[in-house]
Amino acid sequence: MKKIGIIVGSLRKASNSQKIADNALNYYKGKADAKVIEIGHLPLYNADYELDLPESYVHYKKEIESFDSFLFIVPEYNRTMTPAMKNAIDVASRPFTSNKWNGKTVLLVGHSIGKLGAYGAVNDVRKVLGFLGANVLMYPEVYLGPTKDLFNEDGTFVPASAGFMDDVFSALLK
Repeated sequence: MKKIGIIVGSLRKASNSQKIADNALNYYKGKADAKVIEIGHLPLYNADYELDLPESYVHYKKEIESFDSFLFIVPEYNRTMTPAMKNAIDVASRPFTSNKWNGKTVLLVGHSIGKLGAYGAVNDVRKVLGFLGANVLMYPEVYLGPTKDLFNEDGTFVPASAGFMDDVFSALLK
């Protein structure tokens, strides 16, 4: 069974990113071993840490290493990825000789409250992960927006979103 790590770019507990992740977890039940990987506890990357890695970095890097593929839920802040997401990518990539993203398959799902659906943020994440040697899937390209139209009151996808997102999530199972 594939192991899929889910990186949620927003740290808010009730964020739209978390709702998308919860729907993904529900989709993957019985199909893959999927888990949300926490990133909010990671200290900001600092090259000085490469001499003596914080315990949170050591644990996080081992966790990243244990997954076959990743689903990145990418919200857009000021036309780019969130600082937490950039930090999570950086922490797992350094030192460069122990880059944990190299060879990993990654699916990006962008979303925003506007109609562009995090196009800028997704492309920035794609650029960084591509540079780090990740196999970032070019298809499906997913830019969801406006997010207020995606969910029922209980946080599950509305039917139109659910059908589309089932197809999206299935890309990591192939």
